[in-house]
Amino acid sequence: MSHSRAATALLLVLLAACTAAFLRTEQLKLRKSPIAHPHVRQAISPGCHDRGCHAQAEISFQLRSPQRLSLAIVDSSDAVVRRLVGDAPHPKGELHVVWDGRGDDGRIVPDGQYRLRVTLASDNRNVVIPDPIVVDTQPAGMEIGRVTRGPVVTVSYTRGASNVRAVLVVLEGSRVVLEKTAARNPVRLPISRLPAGHYRVEMVSVDAAGNRTPNPPSFRLTVP
Repeated sequence: MSHSRAATALLLVLLAACTAAFLRTEQLKLRKSPIAHPHVRQAISPGCHDRGCHAQAEISFQLRSPQRLSLAIVDSSDAVVRRLVGDAPHPKGELHVVWDGRGDDGRIVPDGQYRLRVTLASDNRNVVIPDPIVVDTQPAGMEIGRVTRGPVVTVSYTRGASNVRAVLVVLEGSRVVLEKTAARNPVRLPISRLPAGHYRVEMVSVDAAGNRTPNPPSFRLTVP
């Protein structure tokens, strides 16, 4: 009987512990987060020098009350890749941080999704900003298909990925004369938009991080 009573007592203790843990979890869920209105630039290409490239992530959020906190970037498995801010006090209001896409070792992190983790010193509570930072350093390719010349030049193209913009770029030497996002395929270029001269016309893929097709395909165009 003593063994039975001991087993029953142990079971009751375990049930009480589980109940307490469950209630604590529910309380945390119901508690209003001290962080509000997060905003994340969601696609970056660290080390990129292309025109219009997003080389660093900009993250901001509102603190509803003064907090002592630390900030870190975590990967998809919640492992810390970069410690941005150590344990320090911050007043109520907006907090803005920048991440250059590098880890604690100074190297650019692998392509993938990352998030900002906020650790509140008051109760050692972690709050992960849900919007991901997408690190994407690989530019998409581009191919030019049929080119039809006339008063309006039409250019058909094939993008190396479906989630990138196709951009037509007209250059005179190294100077960009005209840059036009292609709303349709083929893209149309009225010759009347260009003064007389000799040009190189490129088709470029531009992704959300601002990566542009390296050595994009092109053709020569003369406007009389």
